[in-house]
Amino acid sequence: MKPTEGNQRIGIPAYFTSHAWVEARFDKADLFETKQGRLMFRAMEPLLRVFGFLGPAVRLHNEYLFVRHYAQEARLRQIRPTCIVEIGAGLSPRGIAFASADPDLRYIEVDLPNMVAAKRRALGGFPYPPNYFLGTVDLLAEDFSKTLPEMPRPGDRVAVVTEGVTDYFNMPEKRKAFRNIHSLLLAHGGGRYLLDIYARENFPQLPFLTNTFIRTLGRMVGRSFDDQLFERVADARRFLVGCGFDEAHELDLAELNTSAYQPPLGECTYRIVEAKVGEEG
Repeated sequence: MKPTEGNQRIGIPAYFTSHAWVEARFDKADLFETKQGRLMFRAMEPLLRVFGFLGPAVRLHNEYLFVRHYAQEARLRQIRPTCIVEIGAGLSPRGIAFASADPDLRYIEVDLPNMVAAKRRALGGFPYPPNYFLGTVDLLAEDFSKTLPEMPRPGDRVAVVTEGVTDYFNMPEKRKAFRNIHSLLLAHGGGRYLLDIYARENFPQLPFLTNTFIRTLGRMVGRSFDDQLFERVADARRFLVGCGFDEAHELDLAELNTSAYQPPLGECTYRIVEAKVGEEG
């Protein structure tokens, strides 16, 4: 994606999560380990311990992060798309891992130019699977659905994924992004869209902690979150339907999390939502 105003530094969380996937031993994560990510992850660990008394959302922050990734992957395996488009993929190993494991799956990853360049540097001489495609695209552009580095083929069962992406957009940007994703799916016969939602209702009931966290994250990525988070997950679901999706529902995290990480999901600050276009079942 081309950087939007105030959003040029979105790569900072991507480096942190690149090392998180290494820590959780996701397949192919070692390809994307960086010094920046390792230092950021190590620096965060003592802070999480010091402020862990504030509750599981702080103390078990990294476990919740791992579960988010596991849950997205588990749902993708359940619905078995033949083409996955991941927007804002950062340094996630998912695309390379999925494409390497299933030659019949076509995996298309796009992100900001600086992140795509970083990912290509990290991959170095690693041989890309022929069914893996990496490129830049502007999610907020009018011609978004025509500018992917590769297109779904006729008859593909398409799934679009964003993880840790759309809550960096304000509401008008969200509307544009969701409508563009809807149009992409509609143009290719329908499909599903998986995303995470950090609604204010799911943050700890500690106003100072919540506001401090949101302000700190805003400084990291270079823009304010004051007008970017939905109050409730139900609001996000209605918003998605208003952007053209036929329906949007919250997935069961407990069902999707079969990992070794079992933090109390009632304290989780995000929910995984699946929106559909033109699909039965």
